[in-house]
Amino acid sequence: MKQMIQKKNKLMLLLSLGAVLLSCIVHVLQRGFQLFADHHMSAMQMDSLTPNPIGLNIMLLIPIILLFLCGYLYMRIRKDHPYIPVLISLVLTFSSISIIAGSGGSVEFHFSIFMVIATVAYYESIGLILLMTVLFAVQHIAGFYMFPSLVYGMSATYMMLIIHGGFLVLTSAATSLQIRSKLKITQELETDRAEKEKQLVAVLERVKRLTDQLEQTSATVAEKSNTTIEMNEEMNTSFKEVAVGLKTQRESVSSIEHNLHDINNRIVQTAYSSEEIRSSAAQTGAIVTDNDQQMKVLFEQIVLVAQSIETATATITSLYESSQKVEGIIATVQEVANQTHLLALNAAIEAARAGEQGKGFAVVAAEIRKLAERSGDATREVQSILSLIREESLSSVEQIEKGQEATDLSVIRAKETIAGFERMNEDLKHMIKLVHHLDGSIQSIQSASIEIAGEISNINAITQQSAAAVEDLFKVSETQMSSSKEVDDEIVQLKEISQSLYKQFSA
Repeated sequence: MKQMIQKKNKLMLLLSLGAVLLSCIVHVLQRGFQLFADHHMSAMQMDSLTPNPIGLNIMLLIPIILLFLCGYLYMRIRKDHPYIPVLISLVLTFSSISIIAGSGGSVEFHFSIFMVIATVAYYESIGLILLMTVLFAVQHIAGFYMFPSLVYGMSATYMMLIIHGGFLVLTSAATSLQIRSKLKITQELETDRAEKEKQLVAVLERVKRLTDQLEQTSATVAEKSNTTIEMNEEMNTSFKEVAVGLKTQRESVSSIEHNLHDINNRIVQTAYSSEEIRSSAAQTGAIVTDNDQQMKVLFEQIVLVAQSIETATATITSLYESSQKVEGIIATVQEVANQTHLLALNAAIEAARAGEQGKGFAVVAAEIRKLAERSGDATREVQSILSLIREESLSSVEQIEKGQEATDLSVIRAKETIAGFERMNEDLKHMIKLVHHLDGSIQSIQSASIEIAGEISNINAITQQSAAAVEDLFKVSETQMSSSKEVDDEIVQLKEISQSLYKQFSA
């Protein structure tokens, strides 16, 4: 506001200087060359209306003095001094009065009044317009009654006074109304501008608060985004570890499935071997029963030898023939015992391969092996006895006396052999029962193995699906982590924009 008044005063001083110079020029041209004289007047009228030079000089000096005073206030005291507008209005008013007086009261120069009114209106002050109007009114009234030559240049009429005064008042009133309307509009505009400024300040305050909140929110979101990125990285690492673990598990399950198929095949082979063992045991039982019957016959023959020594030769011959038959049977028994021992050994090996589930079968195989060994021992003993009988039968003719003793010994050994065969028969029956149980167990193991193989296949399929799902989750996690990093970058940019806005509004 202060700078605007200083600028207005500076412009008005220049205009006032121009008005003063114009007044001086008019005085020089009129008083020195009579340039503005009324050519329609006679010389006598002009002489009668010639103004007093002292009054003209006073009229010329008044605006000059006021201009110097105004310049002094502007240059030496204050450029926005409150008296400067008043002095400038007086300078312009008295310059117009001086121009009118210097021109000899020429009507054309009365238009300078409107120039002054338009110039003073620049200050937008009704008081200055009123001051100027009063001065011009005093000029016209005083000129009408006392100095008509200074105002009208001739004798004035009431109509001229009324017309001049009317237009002066109308012009001043119109200018005042314009100034008042402009001031009112300006005030309304200022009020509206102040209201807008208040609203703008409120908006700026809200923007600042929103900027602060935005910055805080951005910081919070950025922190949470960083936490999310770290969690995604940890989850990504976990997914990698789970994927590797599932891959290893899948390989392990595949290996287990392969081993189960191999075990199942071996169980099938063991079942076949068990069936063969059961058949062999049945055959061995039949052979042992047959041998038992033959040993009973041999025992009866030995008893007959003991009862009738007279028939020794015939009996010895029959014994020799029977011993040959028994030797063949014993050879068969020996062979069966050997095969049984071999089968028991194979069964023990297979039971050892079967692990925990083959322990019972291993016990059975061990018992079978023991029975086979005892059978072998018994057959060897029988074979040695038969050899002895055969030798004694050959030498019975010469040693008939010794034959009785040999016969008694044969009876004893025959009894023992029969008892051994009976025990062997019982053992074989027990072995057959165990083989039946073993066969049932092997079949149960086979069924369970097939079911386990099926379950392992399902587990393998589920493991493969889980591995595929984990790989998909790993890809999704990578995508999510990439998106989180992009969001974090956007949040950083948003935070920078927020800080920039805050700096602009705080400036």
